[in-house]
Amino acid sequence: MSQLDNTLKLLGIKDTNIQVFGTREEFHGRGSGRKKYLVIQAELTYTLRRYPSCGYNTLHPNGHKLTNVR
Repeated sequence: MSQLDNTLKLLGIKDTNIQVFGTREEFHGRGSGRKKYLVIQAELTYTLRRYPSCGYNTLHPNGHKLTNVR
């Protein structure tokens, strides 16, 4: 089990469709309000299927969304 798998286990994430690429530490704020964050860079991978009643014939799967989990 890799260190990245341990990170997912620590967060309680058991989804096999999450592929973690790396982690890094970031600091935000100034003075006593300065906080340390752990940024996890990952991608959700799964086979996309078109919903038959959606009205569109094709999918556009190459999208990315930045999400903050607190």
